[in-house]
Amino acid sequence: MLVSKFKGIADVLNMKEENDRLLSLSMCLKAADVAHGTKELSLHKKWSRRIIEEFFIQVKFTKIYLMNLGW
Repeated sequence: MLVSKFKGIADVLNMKEENDRLLSLSMCLKAADVAHGTKELSLHKKWSRRIIEEFFIQVKFTKIYLMNLGW
């Protein structure tokens, strides 16, 4: 959905508008997120492991935070 939205307005983005800036940044993050799959296999595996580790760390911190809130 994000990509199709971007395709429709990419030529007329106004970087003075907050929504346009946010959309542009979202597309940059999307591109960075999927780009490692185009790298050589060893580098792709390295980044994939790092992402998985980051997700597990986020889950641990979220659980600790929620436990401290009494959830």
